[in-house]
Amino acid sequence: MEYIGASGCVLLDGAHNPHGARAAAAALAEAFDFRDLVLVAGCLDDKDVTGILEGLHDVVSHVIVTTSPSPRAAPLDRIAAAAETVWHGSGVAVEAIPELPQALEAAEAVAGEGDGILVAGSLITVGAARDRYLPVDEDEDALVAATDLLRLALCVAFPALSLWLVRLLT
Repeated sequence: MEYIGASGCVLLDGAHNPHGARAAAAALAEAFDFRDLVLVAGCLDDKDVTGILEGLHDVVSHVIVTTSPSPRAAPLDRIAAAAETVWHGSGVAVEAIPELPQALEAAEAVAGEGDGILVAGSLITVGAARDRYLPVDEDEDALVAATDLLRLALCVAFPALSLWLVRLLT
């Protein structure tokens, strides 16, 4: 999980399988006290979309599904149908927005003071969101890129360290 300070509190977590989604939900519940959490989810077609969304069921209050920017993306209608099923009767709003940039804009419009935005469902979706919030200058120093890669590797290898860092920074 990566914390991005842009547009309030934006969190990025690949959560591209049910286990990863449940782990992300547990980390969110433990480390944050959002008033509301807006989920932006875009998955690949070969993934358990329903299982991923079910793993995040208890921690989100608004859902925006979108198409991952990949040729392997799950069709929007499949993700939307899964989300409608998962949150049926819960009072959680579910929106379907075809393109990720517009989905992120919608999430920012929904999220208020004390709310968070979680982008999840695919590493490709998360990568595209990260590029939007933290654009990389073409002339960026290779050392900075290597540091980012090392930080990501440490967070993947040591999730508890990742939670500690998030708590430290928030």
